[in-house]
Amino acid sequence: MATWHLMFQKPAYESAQLQHLVDHLRQAQSFGGFPLQKATFVRDTSDLGYVDLTFTLTSAITQPVFADMTKYIMVVAAGLEDAPLPLYFAIMQHSIDELSISYHIYDAHNVDIYYWQAPPIIAAPEAPDNGLRFR
Repeated sequence: MATWHLMFQKPAYESAQLQHLVDHLRQAQSFGGFPLQKATFVRDTSDLGYVDLTFTLTSAITQPVFADMTKYIMVVAAGLEDAPLPLYFAIMQHSIDELSISYHIYDAHNVDIYYWQAPPIIAAPEAPDNGLRFR
């Protein structure tokens, strides 16, 4: 079992985005191909939003897979999980440093991950053609 504590800086990430992330993961019932045990929006302060993920490790997570999993969280929080592939990869091609994601690994099963700014691409609010815009 692994537990990831995710912290999202405000105002870059709104509470609705974090709830969307939790709802999406709960519906998928997996995270990074690992069975999801629990996804919870645990705390919301004026500075940070906190989400906890608990999932079953069925194999070791390599550094490249870890990086992709952390970036995927950003993609879902931005509402881009169903975006056209070029837009999806516009985020995924960046390093976690470029995306202002930092982390602290406590052991093989517990990680704190910090999301310091919003992703460089976000879904356009209420666009009639469901278009996307770049920042």
